Amino acid sequence: MKFFFTAFLLILSNSSCVFNKSISEHNTKEFDTLEIIYTQFSRGFFKEIHIEKSKITTYLNYQKTEIKERKIKYKEWKKCVSFLRKINKNKISKLKSPTNNRQTDKVHYAKFTIILNGKSKISSPDFDHGFPPDSIKPLIDFMLNLSNT
Repeated sequence: MKFFFTAFLLILSNSSCVFNKSISEHNTKEFDTLEIIYTQFSRGFFKEIHIEKSKITTYLNYQKTEIKERKIKYKEWKKCVSFLRKINKNKISKLKSPTNNRQTDKVHYAKFTIILNGKSKISSPDFDHGFPPDSIKPLIDFMLNLSNT
């Protein structure tokens, strides 16, 4: 019984190593399966931007039936990755919003999510759209710009 418990713990700790790496430690091949998501929403509004290596998909309603999609240029993808490498992945889930206007319906809620290798999901707490935490602001601004082109 001790053997199985020890083997289980070894397997569990080994599988979590990929999740605990900082984003900058992931090699370029691992970025091939990376997905960056920015969600903007309120009671009557929804917009979600998905950026992957080959395309940008923007969902314009909660049902995700209104879709705007385009291919992403290699230079644009590389710039997203370079912004992402500057972000400490371990701190994303603990980010603090610089403002709280979303709680009074002055601005939309926003959320930032990264999916690594299709399985490791890291999400930020909600923040005000247009006022992201400083550490992710350059990437968010770039994503919004890409989505509008």
